[in-house]
Amino acid sequence: SAAQRATWAAGNKRYWLLPSENEWYKAAYYKGGGTNSGYWLYPTQSDNTPTWELSTSTGPNPGANSGNFRDKTHGYSVTGSTSNDPSQDYLTDVGAYPNSLSAYGTLDQGGELWQWNDQFYSTSLRCVRGGYWGDISGLLASSFRGICESTTEGNDIGFRVASVGVPEPNSVALVVVGGLSLLGYAWRRRMPHSRRPAILAAVAFVGLASCPVLAATYVAIDLSPSGFAESEGYGACGTQQVGYGQTTKNSGTTHALLWSGTANSVVDLTLSGFTQSYAWATNGMQQVGNGYGSATAGNTHAILWSGTAASAVDLNPTGFDGSLAYGISGTQQVGQGYGTATGGDHHALLWNGTANSAVDINPSGFSYSYAWATVGTQQVGQGYGPVTGGKYHALVWGGNAASAVDLNPAGFNLTVAFATNGSQQVGDGYGTPTGGNYHALLWSGTASSAVDLNPSGFSMSGATGISDTQEVGYGYGTATGGNYHALLWNGTAASAVDLSQFLPAGFVESYAKGIDAQGNIIGYAVDASGNDHAILWKPVPEPSTLALFGVGALGLLRFSWRRRRGRARCLS
Repeated sequence: SAAQRATWAAGNKRYWLLPSENEWYKAAYYKGGGTNSGYWLYPTQSDNTPTWELSTSTGPNPGANSGNFRDKTHGYSVTGSTSNDPSQDYLTDVGAYPNSLSAYGTLDQGGELWQWNDQFYSTSLRCVRGGYWGDISGLLASSFRGICESTTEGNDIGFRVASVGVPEPNSVALVVVGGLSLLGYAWRRRMPHSRRPAILAAVAFVGLASCPVLAATYVAIDLSPSGFAESEGYGACGTQQVGYGQTTKNSGTTHALLWSGTANSVVDLTLSGFTQSYAWATNGMQQVGNGYGSATAGNTHAILWSGTAASAVDLNPTGFDGSLAYGISGTQQVGQGYGTATGGDHHALLWNGTANSAVDINPSGFSYSYAWATVGTQQVGQGYGPVTGGKYHALVWGGNAASAVDLNPAGFNLTVAFATNGSQQVGDGYGTPTGGNYHALLWSGTASSAVDLNPSGFSMSGATGISDTQEVGYGYGTATGGNYHALLWNGTAASAVDLSQFLPAGFVESYAKGIDAQGNIIGYAVDASGNDHAILWKPVPEPSTLALFGVGALGLLRFSWRRRRGRARCLS
């Protein structure tokens, strides 16, 4: 406990300690007491994504809610460039972001450097938090922790120390904390080599070594609403989740559903004149899917909702017999449709809120195509035609048919891309490299970039959702007793986490279908009777106890040591 550690430290005359994960977490994200209690998403007293710029053309820009990290579009905070220069020092001076304090007055707990704490994940693995100068903003959030071998060395990792016996902060204590929050060192070659070993035992910066990030744990929420025999979840964004439910298993009508985190919050999106409807994705304000009934002459039409059944907009374009909308981002929707306008073939479509805005993005040489997801600037899906030998290939677009890129890797017979975050895409495929089994795949914009995510002990897997840092899907094999289990990855097969462990008792299979920027995962699980239940997995990153100890002098020791000693060894 904090008290025991304080007693030990005092008895051994050691007044500076590596903080526990509880201490580090609370110092970074806690809002303070009273009516403002709770936790921020970022350690800058904000739930909004921090600003990456250190300076602009008009001068320094260390405004509130800012930090040293990498923006996917604009690049590194220090240089404003997307290119990495090995000779560049990407660290900032202590106090470079004076207006981005935590509630306790600490600086640089988001970005700059991953920071050790004394929490061990296993015998040889220790936890780090906060992200570093080369990470994207999502890794600065409270919902992520890094896991590294305790012997890791790298120029992206450091530590922060805590002092003993500092009380819970108040308006007076915070003034003191602000002045003591950071200890900065510029360690160059001028430090005598004989003085390095003691410090190196604690930290060294060599090479580039970002550690994997995982939420500490998850809580699974059963979203099955009253009056529905079965339900499944497919899309999530912020406080919203979407999917569908059946009134009677295998024979009742299917209704598009919208949730806000609980079963009781459900909103039935089925509009008048529709017999069946499905919701596949949400941007947090609007939802997309499809439905049919007397209002559509029995044909399936793409639908756009704004939170209620009455708000439904029919997206089926002129010249199309049928259409479906699968993905949404901002004002853009994607899906597919068919009719006289396509020669009866299914073509990938892109909309901007109305049926007349539909754009056919079927690539040249493709007979059929489907767009499954969008982030506005990029769309993903699949297609086939003469250019693919009549086999489905995963595709990524940049907003029009001519921009399509075939993602099918060498040796694969079939691939599909289901989701994108703008720079990476996920899906699945099979072929000679997979032994003929479907494997989850992660791309970075090209066929040759494909990474096989199929975990050890799994015969089959598929990836259906992606956030800035994580991927979700499902798989089965000997590791699951032959049952399908929902999976979460962090970029590699070895990082796979089985989400079924967080489900309540009584579920035998599970599938993860989507993940949002906050790490909320949507999908469904199957109970012992074979009934589907929509499930929301919510990350629970905060430590189980929230005792704060030694925050007063919680400081970052920053070193910049450019001489390389080999790459860091992080869990991958």
